[in-house]
Amino acid sequence: MAAAKQAFEADMGASKEERLARLRRLLDVSQRRLEDMAQAMVLEMGAPSSFAREVQADAAVGHLQGFIAALQDQGAREELPNGDVLVREPIGVCGLITPWNWPINQIALKVIPALAAGATCVLKPSEHTPLSAAD
Repeated sequence: MAAAKQAFEADMGASKEERLARLRRLLDVSQRRLEDMAQAMVLEMGAPSSFAREVQADAAVGHLQGFIAALQDQGAREELPNGDVLVREPIGVCGLITPWNWPINQIALKVIPALAAGATCVLKPSEHTPLSAAD
């Protein structure tokens, strides 16, 4: 927690462009390591190779593409119909706990939006599927 808090404080001012660049690098790594992610799910869950590769591991790629597109289109400020102003900014460290089923999907759906928002994370994956979190 202390390391995540320190990292957040050091990086609080990351611009939207910097966060997008990080997500694009993560997308590139995920695409290059798709087979590694699939094999982790084969080993830890017993998933069939084709299913792990084509459905489970590929979920990380699809989610990254979706969150990148959403962040590109999202403004930092938005005036609501009632006149209030919504300001989007990170507020701290996110504690993320994921279940064993669909591990890459579960991790991606928690970690990617936190990173897109500019938050840091502490991830606690299921003890049954720790390899997916390592990839």
